[in-house]
Amino acid sequence: MKMKTGFTILELLLVVFLISSLLLVGIPFWQNVDEQLLLNKEQQKVVLFLRQIQARAENLQEPLWLFTNRNLSEKRWCFSVQTKHDILCDCLKPHLCPKSVDAQFYYPHANGKTMISTPKYFPERTTAFNGARNTVFSTCFVLQVADLKTFFSLYMVGSIRLKSFQSLSHCKKAIEGD
Repeated sequence: MKMKTGFTILELLLVVFLISSLLLVGIPFWQNVDEQLLLNKEQQKVVLFLRQIQARAENLQEPLWLFTNRNLSEKRWCFSVQTKHDILCDCLKPHLCPKSVDAQFYYPHANGKTMISTPKYFPERTTAFNGARNTVFSTCFVLQVADLKTFFSLYMVGSIRLKSFQSLSHCKKAIEGD
């Protein structure tokens, strides 16, 4: 009698079970890694933008104002930077900003996946960079991707610090009330 080749139903079910188990464990882990990478990339871009604004402010005789704006329903946020002017430029409506204002805008790498929280939103000024003394009006904001958060602190002496969101501060409380 010839031996038949192939797999039994039990063996096939065992393989399907093992593959399903691996996917159930692997997919959430991979999504978390992707979110962490996205948060890290956005952090680096925001810090670079803020450093560029500090460098630009050093060459000016007047402070540069930083405004933060967001639209929660559209999951959009941005920064706008400008000198003191009668017209304030909204980064969510850059087409309304005249060229004479010389505003600079920052838009996130992955709009819709990241969000920002701060105590003050446009038209209120988030902070100002003063190049003459290399100072910044103290402020903070939170950058978020899914449940991952990074806390940015800008201090009077011009320093920009990133902290875990668990850090206790009055600024965190102001943002959580948002």
